[in-house]
Amino acid sequence: MVRGDEPRPSLSGARLAVADVTHYLTSTPEGPTDWMIYWVFDNGAAGPPEIDEITAALRDREQYVTALARRVVEVPGNLDSPYWVADHTPLTDRLSVSADPITWHDALHSILRQFIPGIDVREFTWRLTVHTDVRGAPTGPDGSATGFESGSATGFESGSATVVSAQFSHAVLFGKQLEAVSQALFAQVPAPLRVDGLGAAVARPRPISAGLLGLVRLPYEFARWQVLQRRAVRTIHRAGRLAVPGAARQARLIDSRPMPVAATALLPEVRVLRPDLAGVRGKGVTVTAFVLTAVSFVAERYQNEVGQPCLPDLTALVWVALGDDSRMPGVNQVTEIETDLCPAIADPLERARAVNAALSSASVAERRLEPLYQAQAATPFPIHRWLLRRVSGRTSTARCDIAVSSVQRGDTSADWSLAGRPHAFGCHLGRVMTTYPHLSHTLTGGGDDLTVTVTALPTTIDIDRYARLLAAAFADLGAAFADVAAGAEIGSTD
Repeated sequence: MVRGDEPRPSLSGARLAVADVTHYLTSTPEGPTDWMIYWVFDNGAAGPPEIDEITAALRDREQYVTALARRVVEVPGNLDSPYWVADHTPLTDRLSVSADPITWHDALHSILRQFIPGIDVREFTWRLTVHTDVRGAPTGPDGSATGFESGSATGFESGSATVVSAQFSHAVLFGKQLEAVSQALFAQVPAPLRVDGLGAAVARPRPISAGLLGLVRLPYEFARWQVLQRRAVRTIHRAGRLAVPGAARQARLIDSRPMPVAATALLPEVRVLRPDLAGVRGKGVTVTAFVLTAVSFVAERYQNEVGQPCLPDLTALVWVALGDDSRMPGVNQVTEIETDLCPAIADPLERARAVNAALSSASVAERRLEPLYQAQAATPFPIHRWLLRRVSGRTSTARCDIAVSSVQRGDTSADWSLAGRPHAFGCHLGRVMTTYPHLSHTLTGGGDDLTVTVTALPTTIDIDRYARLLAAAFADLGAAFADVAAGAEIGSTD
């Protein structure tokens, strides 16, 4: 509903930006680009909540997530970008709650199964699934359970947890909004969800107006796009950057090959670890760099165990937000950078310093490409759609097989709860593509709390072996950090 003091949503404002429409156009039922969060709540002495409790608690929060109450409508003749239209379908129609007791392992598989089929954003933008009695969820950094074995000890008072998973269209939401979504759904004092870059939805489809607007805009948008393209080329020439970082690199964790289309039906495997960050913070190395360093040691050890040499130019893709000062339109103000994992450096602290420096340098270099992103963001929709169709059938030339995505959470999670059950931990979930990356690490945390979710295609890696090695690497690296005096900066180059 539009209040009297608010402007009425316009068709121009409701259009999907280029970055967002890319996810709409490339997401398919078999290969969705959707984004997912899961939350784990400790059932404690109260035991598993009733289905009615869960339904009532989430129904009460629906008023705080109205920003997601929308769907996509296409413009006749595809003359312009699709636009958002309000959707008044009740949240309970997209809510599934199960009270059947299941293991943590099975709960993770349930989360993964939601990826297939993906969300059809022409109908709705998100859905929720709840399991009220999950056994064997990892307890945390005390090492009693790392989450990569089914049936491991829990440490929860009742041995039971409630697990909530939410699947979102990437056109409407991405990692930056994790905390805001959680605040809206689970905070003691909820805050309405606000999504940066998401235009207001119009009340109803307006096909004639949308078609005429697209026809009128097209010449202007084409001319503007050409100007920005030329400006981007000049800027990148001056910066000495003629190609996307790492475009010529072919570093891979394993000797993996592009899989046939039929392999898209494979369900990825997922494992969850909760490393101890005590002694890591305040040492001049970011949490992302700490995890990347652990991953570099694991890649090396995994290769040794399977009888393969570790690649000297081992790299990882890291997803980074473009920053609050970015002038990019839309929700998905995010890009990927490629960073070195420095496997040739044996000393753990020196490697952490080198990985941290490489990540920082790659981030700084990427910012110089903003004119290129602005030109891409100005691509007229008919041209953008044609370009995506041209590349959709091509085999990917993967630069590397390792990806890391990090979402920093504030300290607000202390009061998150569901039906009286306190929040224990949670994370977002990485999408593992059939060509790259084959191994995804998603990080979510705040303070000394960190949850790492590892996702991999079963044809490419033994995920249980990898998870055990990663847990050991976290412990070894954490111990090395703990030996550094408080206040000393490992990441310093002085």
